[in-house]
Amino acid sequence: MKVHEFGNRENPVILLLPETMCYWKGNFGNVIDDLAKDFLV
Repeated sequence: MKVHEFGNRENPVILLLPETMCYWKGNFGNVIDDLAKDFLV
């Protein structure tokens, strides 16, 4: 398993788990930048 981290390590953590066998960017690519402003994604 490969884990990717985005954002500041001092922010609260949010874990995104895709429910399909799709590539993670297809599921979450458009929300990661916004979430990473307030969370460690």
